[in-house]
Amino acid sequence: MKTDVPLQRFAQNPSDSAYQVAEAHLPKASFSSAELGQLLEPDNRENRQKLKRFILDNYDLFAPRYDVTLEEERDLAFKRLQAVGQGGFISVLDFERNPLNIFAVDYDG
Repeated sequence: MKTDVPLQRFAQNPSDSAYQVAEAHLPKASFSSAELGQLLEPDNRENRQKLKRFILDNYDLFAPRYDVTLEEERDLAFKRLQAVGQGGFISVLDFERNPLNIFAVDYDG
């Protein structure tokens, strides 16, 4: 796809990401993004939104890490799970009371 975005545009406003610049020149979707969200996240919407906010607020913990040892990977996974559990987003009781919440919290982002 060819766009007419001049390369100088990136240098003129460094606060814009390349995605924002490209998105501004794409045709608008013929559907509602809110309705698409309803389809993709059909249950536990409030908890999903709270979890997304929690992840953004704790980005240092949830930021992707690369080239880490297996021990570091396990420790990080434990810390993340512990934070999500202590945040009240998931409970072992959800397996019985609200099993769909288990999938709602298993968010890859």
